[in-house]
Formats: sequence, C-alpha cells, structure tokens
Amino acid sequence: MTAFGIDFGTTNSAAVELHDATFREYGYGERPLPSIVKIDIATGKAEAGPGVRERQLELEQDGRFHVIRSIKTILDSEKHWRTERGRWTPAMVTGEILRTLSNQVRQFGLEDGIRSATFSVPVGVRPAATRVLREAAALAGIHVNSIVKESTAALFRHLERVRDSNYVVVFDWGGGTLDVTVLEIRGHTVYERYVDGLARAGDQIDEDLARRVHSHFSAAGIGFDDLLGIDRDRLLVACERAKRELATRSETDMWVQYAGTSQVSKISREFCRPAIEPYVRDAIKVLARSISRSGLSIDAINEIIVIGGSSRLWLLREMMEEHFGAIALFPEKPEWDVARGAAIVDQRPGSYSLAETIGLELSDGSYFELARPGDAPANRDSCVNLALVEDVRAANVVIERWDRDSEARRELAAQFTIPTLGFDQEAVDLSCHITEDLTLSIEGRSPAHGNGSVTKREITRLRFGYRIDKPSEEQLEAPIQPLP
Repeated sequence: MTAFGIDFGTTNSAAVELHDATFREYGYGERPLPSIVKIDIATGKAEAGPGVRERQLELEQDGRFHVIRSIKTILDSEKHWRTERGRWTPAMVTGEILRTLSNQVRQFGLEDGIRSATFSVPVGVRPAATRVLREAAALAGIHVNSIVKESTAALFRHLERVRDSNYVVVFDWGGGTLDVTVLEIRGHTVYERYVDGLARAGDQIDEDLARRVHSHFSAAGIGFDDLLGIDRDRLLVACERAKRELATRSETDMWVQYAGTSQVSKISREFCRPAIEPYVRDAIKVLARSISRSGLSIDAINEIIVIGGSSRLWLLREMMEEHFGAIALFPEKPEWDVARGAAIVDQRPGSYSLAETIGLELSDGSYFELARPGDAPANRDSCVNLALVEDVRAANVVIERWDRDSEARRELAAQFTIPTLGFDQEAVDLSCHITEDLTLSIEGRSPAHGNGSVTKREITRLRFGYRIDKPSEEQLEAPIQPLP
C-alpha cells in the first residue's frame, strides 16, 4: 500500500511517500520545497520552488512578477493578485506549490503523481484556512484523505521511542514560526495539553546573519537595505547555506558575491553567535513557559522531540543540553518528520475525539452538555430543544468549556443571541456537530420566528485526543539521536 503525507509549511513544504515500509521524500534534492511562488503578471504563468527563493528580492524589484511567500499565513484572507490573464487567490497559489510537489513525484516514476494524501496542519489553524487548503489540494488534483495536527504527526513518526512516556513536548522550529505543543499519552491516544509559539524563526535568523556579514565584510559603503535585490538574495542564500554547514563544523567557507565584488571568507560559529543567540534564547523561554503553563514541571516531561529546519542550529543543541539535558531528542531528518508522520497516519489512519466538555449555561446557572470527551467529528447534528423563560426579543446563548480534569473550572467559549418573537416559553432549537476541520459548529433558531432567526457560530481551538493503530517497526527505521 502506498501512502502520502504532506507538510505544507510557511517557508518549506514536504511530501513523503510510504511504500513497502520505506519512506521516499520529495522536495528538491535532499531538502523540502520552498513555499514561494512567482507569477508573471503579463502571462499569468507561475513557478514555485528554489529558483524563486534564491531570486525573490530581485524578482520583487523587477516589477514584472508577483512574488508570494508565506502563503500559509494568509490562506483564509481576501488577498489576491491580478495578472493580465486573471486573478490568483490564496487557494490557487497554494495549489501551485502542491502541484509542484506532485510533479516531483511524477518525475520519479509515479505517473499519476500524488492522487491522495494526509495533510498536517498547525494545532491552532483557523477552520477557514483548512477549508482553503482542501480547495488548493483539489486544484492540484490531490484528494485530502484526512487532516492531522503537525505535533501529533511528529509524535507518531517516533511513536516507538515515546510509547511508554506520559508527557512529550514537540518543539517544531522551522523557517517561519516556532510551535511548541505539550502532549499527554494515554495508551494509544494522544491528548493536547498546551500550545504556544513564536513568530521568529529561521528566515529572520538568516536576515540578521546577513546583516552581520554585510557590516563586517562590505567595503563599498552601501547599507544592507540599499543593496540591489540580486545582491541581497545572494547574501541571504550564502548565509543560509553557511548556517546549515555550521551545524556539523566549527567554521566554514562562505562565498560572498555582491556589489561588484566577490570573496571567499571564513565564517565561524563564534562570529555567527551574536546574530543567532537572541533567537535561541527566546525559543528556549517559550519551551519552558509552555511546560509550566501546561501544569507540569520539567521533571515530568519524558521527551522533547526537536524538529523543523532551525532545529539543526548548533547553538540550540548546546542550550537544550544546558537546560533540559538528555530528554531533548534530535531526529536525523527534522525537516521531514511531520510529513513522514502524516504518511504513517495516511497508511494507518486513526481518529480524533474531543478531550474536553463544551456546554450551555442555562438561566438557573446549571450546565447542559453539548459535546463531551470521546465525541468524534460527525456529519449529523446533535439537537437540543430549549425554551425562553421570559418574554424577551432575543435568547442569550452562553457556551462554556469545562476542563476535563476539573469540572469546577469553566471558560467562556462563545456568547451570542438568537432573535425571537418574545413570548413566554417560546421554543429555541440548538444543533451542533464537530466538523472534519475540528471545530464545533453551532446553529440556533426560533422556529416561531422563521428562517431569519438562524444564528451560526464556530468554536475553534478545541482540545482533542488522537488515537492511531500501532505502526510497524519497519515504518520507524530512522532513529532519534539523543544529545551527546
């Protein structure tokens, strides 16, 4: 059986095929595909990938192209890009990235490319963004088999390693963001306890490093922001390459070519430290804060799985060892782990179920459950028939969360009104269901008032548990390496 997992990222995107217990990765070379697209304004033709990434500032200054990066952050926006051949939407731009991944698969022998896949999404993804991602996949000819949270995918990629753990943290530091998720494992089910993040990652590190290199080596008297796009592109590419090489050596050669000059210079870890250290310290603070706010101590954490392209930073490894010791584990291929985990889920799909109680506060202060732990996404609605207790022209609806570990703790989830005619004991109907995009969809109406009284709300950021069958050991052949 062939299965595919796709990790659509802010900076890079990856597709992984799982067939006969073997992973095959698709991006460009040994790295994921840059999530950047250029569109020719005159012809409407698009291109995605490394050729655009390496020339992005030059192309932006050219004026003949739209250059779109970090499309994941604006998936559900009204943003669009006009060309002489029509308008491009976020779904179309995303579809171009997914189509490029599918074409890579086609070039390596699968004639149909990617026909279907399991997609990973961030824990806090907006439901509308997930719907746009589904639309983009359809435009690329890819059926979305299921959606899995990125942290859950990473954990199941290494399930054999952490199966006996109670609490695991996934530290996912890529090019665009840092995402930290504290997970609880109970048997074959994984629960989300706490999620935090930081919008400072590898791309910003590359720019700060490029500014440091420019100020040190430039003899032209030109400020970094005044460089031509082609020169800044070359410098950024050279700094990103040097940063990767310094993961395994104390110094490396960097070819600096811009502003009419070129030279090969030695770049050391110590030279780069001032540009990198502030980011690493902030990332460590977010990790420690997430553990604390989840209600746990560091001693309670069994493993910290460190993934994403920025996890290769040598300084991160040093500081992880200093603060967390041997519980910090580094995979061999951190850029691919989410897509690999999604491929495992695609081959051995599991299921989400709610890990908290969502209910309605009644007029007497009591609590009526609308959704409870164990409820799964469903196509059918659960209906509740209520009535007004006074003659008011609107029913006030208060939806609250109950903490599954402490029923005394309540948190407001949503509050809205439903138009009514205002007579005593007037019927008010509520219907709700958990959607495939992992939200609670609620619809309320007064039958007496007619269709004009319908009010709809979507409750997001629900806490879920995910259950999956045990993957075979052959699917987990790449080890996680502990810090030395």
